[in-house]
Amino acid sequence: LLHHGGSVYVRRTLLFRWANQQSTSFSTPCKRFARFPCPRTSFLLGRSSLNIGVISGGHAPNVIPDAARAEISIRVAGSQDAIREAMTRAVTGRAQAREVLFIPPMRFDPIDGLASTAVSFTTDVPAFANTWGEPFLIGPGSIHVAHTLEERVPKKELLEAVEIYKDMATQLLARPAEALRS
Repeated sequence: LLHHGGSVYVRRTLLFRWANQQSTSFSTPCKRFARFPCPRTSFLLGRSSLNIGVISGGHAPNVIPDAARAEISIRVAGSQDAIREAMTRAVTGRAQAREVLFIPPMRFDPIDGLASTAVSFTTDVPAFANTWGEPFLIGPGSIHVAHTLEERVPKKELLEAVEIYKDMATQLLARPAEALRS
């Protein structure tokens, strides 16, 4: 989301009221997104989810910003059309919304003997467009600490992952070559 207006020093009462109205024109879409009831579009994947991850703007604490920006990440569990329409309604007349990247929901084939689950995060796998054969999303570590200062993988999980990868390779090599290309 992008919003542009005029910056105003906030000490003067009349100007403060005007400036508050200006800043509200940006905060309103953010509040609407925070309350946005993402539709349940998939029994397997559940609801789409939304995160307002970055909000920035302004140059001094006593001046209403002349511009503001919010970066919003939406995990789409089904059709993106309803999400795009809701975004348009939330910002019309208040801000500008730009879609920077869309990554579709992914479904991966299971490997015998390995547990699988649906998760509420995305992956870079679609960027490879099946150029490396059948994709799998598996690895040691915890999503609960991924991309944080606490991100780590215990050695025990690394050793377990080696065994899992060996089993996967054995199963995949046993499949007919044409099954791996489809």
